[in-house]
Amino acid sequence: MFGTKTKLTTHLGGEYLKRLNWNAFQEVPEGSEKEGFVVTGWMGQGVVIDPMVERNLVAFRALRVALAPPDETPADRLNNLLLALSELNHDRLLGAWCFDHEDGAVDLKVCVPIDDGLSFEAFEHCLKKVLVPEVTVYGPRLKALIAREMTVEDVLR
Repeated sequence: MFGTKTKLTTHLGGEYLKRLNWNAFQEVPEGSEKEGFVVTGWMGQGVVIDPMVERNLVAFRALRVALAPPDETPADRLNNLLLALSELNHDRLLGAWCFDHEDGAVDLKVCVPIDDGLSFEAFEHCLKKVLVPEVTVYGPRLKALIAREMTVEDVLR
């Protein structure tokens, strides 16, 4: 589908980021796993790129795109947020919006298989064509929904 596949490691993830001129990142070793993960982001938005060899996939995760702590957020706002996330997920072919019911974090996760590795083009696609645009468009809308500044319908437009 996309170019030559290479076994994805944190080092290769860092090299791919450099090829994208995305130079602010850190390769983090993971104690029990040999592949570790890469921490990066843009404009204050944290991103983790986690090759999970044991699951045969890599996860690109935009962390805490929005926040709605269940013990502090009125039930109607939580219901609207969950409805919006459900509708967004229904329309997505790649990527899923996730809600952590413990702390109220809303993340976006893009997972792709790494059977024989991951090409630079596939890496670029996940990061620049899926994760960044989704977060850029829907992050502010979800925050506005939580603050009652938008409706579910407004978020989905």
